[in-house]
Amino acid sequence: MRKFFGKIISYIPLLLILFLGLKSCIKTSYTQEELEVYRNVMSTGEINTIFFTPSNHIVLQKGYDDLYDYAVFRARGENATHYFGSLYNLGDGLFSLRRYPEAEKVWNIELELIDKGGNLPESTFSEIGSRYRNSLIFQDESVILGSDYYEEIQVTEHEEMFIDLVVEK
Repeated sequence: MRKFFGKIISYIPLLLILFLGLKSCIKTSYTQEELEVYRNVMSTGEINTIFFTPSNHIVLQKGYDDLYDYAVFRARGENATHYFGSLYNLGDGLFSLRRYPEAEKVWNIELELIDKGGNLPESTFSEIGSRYRNSLIFQDESVILGSDYYEEIQVTEHEEMFIDLVVEK
């Protein structure tokens, strides 16, 4: 009986390596099925709104009083490997393991700035064509993009018209 349990214990590291390796081979491309809107109100009064569109564009709007600035990003990426519980892998190695306790979906995305505008004299966003790699964590009624936290809001006709205007131009 001891030999039997000894063999099982000796195979556990091999099975763990196989599990971790094969699990990371299954990837899903980033897609968004419907328009979702999230907002973050800063302590300075600035209101940041992020729009996730079905056309895989992410629009970030910064607003303060009557001034606003927006950027349209093309989003590409894949889901993070979900092992078990709240453990995810955002990259290729063990150093990319992260714990997201309240996550529903975790994505490793690349954002490419394709358009920007607003009524500010000078945009606060980088040059068109700039690319960023970031993590995107969807939670129950919130989202975390990089290190910024946004709360979900109801989509209104105003937001739908804004998205139709900036994404379709």
